[in-house]
Amino acid sequence: YLNGEEVVDEARINIHVTVVNKYLKELAKYCGIFKKLSTHVARHTWTDMALKATDGNIYEVQKSLGHTSVKTTETYSRKLTNYSRTSVVKDVLANIKKNQPS
Repeated sequence: YLNGEEVVDEARINIHVTVVNKYLKELAKYCGIFKKLSTHVARHTWTDMALKATDGNIYEVQKSLGHTSVKTTETYSRKLTNYSRTSVVKDVLANIKKNQPS
């Protein structure tokens, strides 16, 4: 959506997020998921998965989410643990791949 632009148009992003959230709601209904799905929920899930994949490295997860404060990242985590330091994306993707059916 950003196409390499340096200035981010927040209104444009919000429109896209709204559309994605609408489709996530429809997808959940289609799949028989009775919990709310949204991009916001996805950030919570990502945070939990990233913390698990990095053995609680809150600082790498903070960077991956673009938070300026660890406190913000902690609010996204549903499972508070003892945090440590170490790169997240590679570990999360490896964890996802490992748990996919063959």
